[in-house]
Amino acid sequence: VSAGSHTKMLGLRGTGLADLYLEDVEIPEDHLLGTAGGRFKTLRRAMTIGLALIGTFGLLRAVMPSVWLVVLLTWPVGIGMGLGNALAPISVKEHFERRPAAGTGVYTTGIQIGSTSAALLAVPLAAWFGGWRGALIAISCVALLSLIAWVVLTWGDHPHAAPPSTVPRLPWRSQTAWLLVAIFA
Repeated sequence: VSAGSHTKMLGLRGTGLADLYLEDVEIPEDHLLGTAGGRFKTLRRAMTIGLALIGTFGLLRAVMPSVWLVVLLTWPVGIGMGLGNALAPISVKEHFERRPAAGTGVYTTGIQIGSTSAALLAVPLAAWFGGWRGALIAISCVALLSLIAWVVLTWGDHPHAAPPSTVPRLPWRSQTAWLLVAIFA
């Protein structure tokens, strides 16, 4: 569901029963992760860092001697997931400009298949590898394989030329905005 003109559109996409994503929301230029933001020079680098955090700290968690260190090292995994989940729609928009619904369908289906597979295979992998640590290593290795696939598939990508941005106005007169406030308030 989306509302607004073609250039300034607020798109809503739901997956499952509890997830809701806001897309196509304009962000002030100084908050961008791309070349204008300075810290991450490209979307590719930011996604690479996110995937590396997930896989690397997943592996490290498996070899930690204390439960507190396992919990502590979960934070970088969560940061990597947050980066990946926030940047995937941007990547889809850059790579599938003419068919964003197909690109969105591919990555959301991949997320669902990956999380379902990890949940289904965790116990059999733990039995096969002699404990939860082996299962965590196996699942983290799959995350590292996705990192390698990402790097290989995006190797020759050039940074996306973003159109000049404007500072967004508050949507005081938007019926959609007030409907969202009523639903989530």
